Amino acid sequence: GLTHLMALGFASSVAIGVLYHLAPRSFGSPPPNQPVGVAVGLCFILSMVGFVVALLTGANAAAAIGGPLLAIAVLGFLGQMTLVVRRGRQRSLTCDFLLVAFTCLGLVAILGSALAISLQLGFVTNPFDVLGPKITLAVAGWLGMLIVGVSYQVIPMFTLSRARQRFGRTAFILMLVSLVALPLALGFHAPALVAELSALPYLAGIVLYALDVLRFMNKRAQRRLNPTGVGHSLGTLYLLATAAFAVPAAGGILPMPQIAVTGALVGWVPMYIVASATRIMPVLIWEGRGPGNRPRVPAEIPRRLGWLSVGVTAVIWPLLALGFIVRSGPIGVAAAVSLLLAAAGLCSIGVSAWRRAESV
Repeated sequence: GLTHLMALGFASSVAIGVLYHLAPRSFGSPPPNQPVGVAVGLCFILSMVGFVVALLTGANAAAAIGGPLLAIAVLGFLGQMTLVVRRGRQRSLTCDFLLVAFTCLGLVAILGSALAISLQLGFVTNPFDVLGPKITLAVAGWLGMLIVGVSYQVIPMFTLSRARQRFGRTAFILMLVSLVALPLALGFHAPALVAELSALPYLAGIVLYALDVLRFMNKRAQRRLNPTGVGHSLGTLYLLATAAFAVPAAGGILPMPQIAVTGALVGWVPMYIVASATRIMPVLIWEGRGPGNRPRVPAEIPRRLGWLSVGVTAVIWPLLALGFIVRSGPIGVAAAVSLLLAAAGLCSIGVSAWRRAESV
């Protein structure tokens, strides 16, 4: 339940909201129908709440309802994104990453619905046959491909970098190979060595992506560091470390699966989101006010608030991973407190952007 609260309630809801803004610009297509998008958002919230509460309380009947409703919301979002893709007038590396991310999200919705219904009806004999591929497609596919693809667009933009991607296409192909091979290896009980080998191309792709991020940062226009650039750099480092942990995790070596999954949910995903929020939230609020009711430029988030939010978010996953390794409850509690502080920081960024927009 807590895993789904982070993956659905936080990561996926933020990602879906940002994609309604970013995907049309990436594909060069008109924005999707707004009332339909609002309906999809409401359905997603209601189904997510029911599904997570059902998992936390063990109410299988509620999960059998919440799971399919969540699938309907996700498929509604994917339907709108399909229209965005079909109406698009341009393609880029980011677009290819987004297409794979959309595909993985659809597969996750289908597998998740099957698992949720099976909790009540029991037609899936061994849930772990579905759970392993589902987690891989959700973390490495939906979130991983989305984050890497979007960052290839926003990191050079946010840092005003003079560099251009060099390894993006190769990284995309390598990551895609693992997204096909690893779920099949896990679902069909391949030997541990085969599963681990299936994860290696993804790790290689992340290494190449990290090299591109390093080039972006080295060629940035402003030499002064800022919370957005540092946050993206740390997010890339955490993504690289998580991909490395994922190789032994694919072979079932404990506690590597827990470290790899939490590396996404409280590591690189919130790190990228918090770092990007310092720039994206003011823009979203600014655009939402309408052309005749907004200042010339979006408001800026105080640098101190940005640094504080990025700093608190940066310590969550290292603490949690250390807690898993040494089996320490107090360290886990420290990670949980850091997570609460990071959530407060992210909310503060939103409140600050809203208040500054209203005061102009």
